[in-house]
Amino acid sequence: MATIDDIREKAHQEFLKESAGLQVDTTGLPSIRDRHRADVKRKPEPKFAQPYSAGYTAKRNALPRALARMANEISENARDPYRDEVIRSLGMSSGSEGIGVSYFRESETGEEIAIEIQRTDDGNWCATYDGKRHVATERDTLLMGISRTINNNRHSLTDDQKREICLICTANEDGFYRGVARYVSGITGIPESETMSDSALLDSRNASAFDEAIAFCWLAIRPSFSPGDDWDEFVSQYARGRSLNIFVLDGARAAYEKRNEAAVRDAMLSTLDAEQPEEPPTYQQLDDLDADGLNALYHQTLRAYSRR
Repeated sequence: MATIDDIREKAHQEFLKESAGLQVDTTGLPSIRDRHRADVKRKPEPKFAQPYSAGYTAKRNALPRALARMANEISENARDPYRDEVIRSLGMSSGSEGIGVSYFRESETGEEIAIEIQRTDDGNWCATYDGKRHVATERDTLLMGISRTINNNRHSLTDDQKREICLICTANEDGFYRGVARYVSGITGIPESETMSDSALLDSRNASAFDEAIAFCWLAIRPSFSPGDDWDEFVSQYARGRSLNIFVLDGARAAYEKRNEAAVRDAMLSTLDAEQPEEPPTYQQLDDLDADGLNALYHQTLRAYSRR
């Protein structure tokens, strides 16, 4: 009885006879491929390679590692139906812990404000106060932000933050407004992306924060101006209740420098007044003066005229 290999070999020999003398590429034919594959030595398959084989030997701690990997995947997936059960079994904080109503006390009136704390699908913490939604990655960060919003608490910026804001202000044309947003966000806790929104700009509780930020960033883009200790008081008197902006501060600078120049001029004139004689010289005194005395009197007269 002929085998499959015998039939394949016979068909191959017949093909070679029919194609004798022709330039035919036979490497792509099925019979040729089968012959090539049959000639290649195959690697022996490992014995008991499958886990369900009788001689299979598992790696050490393979089961605990597999269970830990599965538990980590379930705990990271907020939509997994077994997430809370796995977290509770592992002794971790449950996803529902911390969710509910929290009470905040307003410092001025002592009134308690109830705010509902929730969690989003991605694991962040969120709450809504005064029509504004607050979101944070940590619950404590969210609670502190809401408390600052209620009581309008302010944070003081560090020197590193102020240097960073100065660099932002001088980076490009829009750097001034980016610096103001970063400054307001740093002292009020409002997210930087929301500081220029209508709700933040029109909130009267943020007016002083914006004035402080604009005054600081304006000095950053006016490096040639060096104000004195009375600059803040002068600006408040010059603004007369108006919100600060670049144009108001430029006008205040011009008035401030003009006032300082007038003070210097008055001081110089007061010195000249001290040098003036109390009574004008008589004709006899003028006749008795020598050339140097007449020259000195001439210069004193010129200074008097310039003062007037």
